[in-house]
Amino acid sequence: MQPNATRFRTVAIGVPTVIALVCGIYSLLKVPSMPDEIAVHFNVHGQPDGFGAALPYTLLLFAIALALAVGMGFLGGTVNRGLVGINTAVATLMGGIMVKVASINAAATDPHTVTLPVAQILVWGAGGCVVGLLAAWLAGPPVRRDAR
Repeated sequence: MQPNATRFRTVAIGVPTVIALVCGIYSLLKVPSMPDEIAVHFNVHGQPDGFGAALPYTLLLFAIALALAVGMGFLGGTVNRGLVGINTAVATLMGGIMVKVASINAAATDPHTVTLPVAQILVWGAGGCVVGLLAAWLAGPPVRRDAR
């Protein structure tokens, strides 16, 4: 295996996985300070319109984020620089949403009063694009098929 292939795979799988792990663990650490019922879905105006139990929701979101990060990294991100960027951007966006939902619910006593403005999600999306571009650049040139 060429050194470039190792670096490419490390960035493709490692960066999104670390982002998902850090955000997921942070969210799980917030669960004890959350009320029994938390806001888990928000409408376009940022108002909660879906509610659920804190631990199952957090575990589910963490599992989805981790599965996407690792799965996209292994399946497609190891040969295509663009997929490295997309995978990292998705991990950053999901991680940001996970952390924000955990934080606002932990700070609230009533889940009906929390808000999640769409503008914040757009900012995380833009931030995810920047982090994704950086990861694609760090990965280096795509790995040749015969180098795998």
